[in-house]
Amino acid sequence: MKKLASLLCVTVLLTAAAAANADIQVYAGSIYDVYMTVPVPVGANPAGEALFGVEIKVVNISGDSDYDPAGFNGSSDPYTGFTTPVEAGFHQQEITGLVATAVLDGPPSNIATAIDTHFNFYAGDILSVDPPGDPDPGAPSETTNLAASVEPVDATGPFGGFATVSFGDRMFGTFSVIGGAAADVDGDGDPTTWNLLHIAAKWGTQVHMNFFMTGVKGPEIIVGDFNIVPEPATMGLLAMGGVAALLRRRR
Repeated sequence: MKKLASLLCVTVLLTAAAAANADIQVYAGSIYDVYMTVPVPVGANPAGEALFGVEIKVVNISGDSDYDPAGFNGSSDPYTGFTTPVEAGFHQQEITGLVATAVLDGPPSNIATAIDTHFNFYAGDILSVDPPGDPDPGAPSETTNLAASVEPVDATGPFGGFATVSFGDRMFGTFSVIGGAAADVDGDGDPTTWNLLHIAAKWGTQVHMNFFMTGVKGPEIIVGDFNIVPEPATMGLLAMGGVAALLRRRR
């Protein structure tokens, strides 16, 4: 029985480890799927806000390279981009009036760090598209200062000492990749996948997606909801707890 229990422990640990390394699908489409990486602790937590970081990836599943993701519309009515409820769940780091942090500000990034929610590309790599009459800016944008944060700033560079942190509720904009899909905007060597957004948020934060993604062909409208909680890893932890309880009873 001890051998069986040991094997069960090993099996559950391997299952949990596999889950911890797997991306979590949060949207299934006919052209694009959307994935969230497993949340990992970021910043000074738990001394600060106990923040977790995830990457949101849009993947072309069509097999047609003309659909490789190269454009995002998350501000032109009715598309709102990425939003979170009134608790203002997107953690932001900014230098008000000096440096925009909705995108990476250069390699290496000084402001858009792991504790900052930002789009994953450099400002010089995108073309902002502002539809006529649209009250929202076409450039990658964010809301900030909706709720206070006590997370220590980790910005570097000449303006690092002026950085502030807060929480916001929206990441939006309407923009495309300069050079099209071939530009491989996120630099991962795979034009079929756009690592679109880094989110820093508290555990359990709700996220609503309402945008469209396009390549040379397209677009596909993406609407859905997810939480910053990885269900597979949660189930693995529950299973390990069950095995531990079994072992205690057997003893």
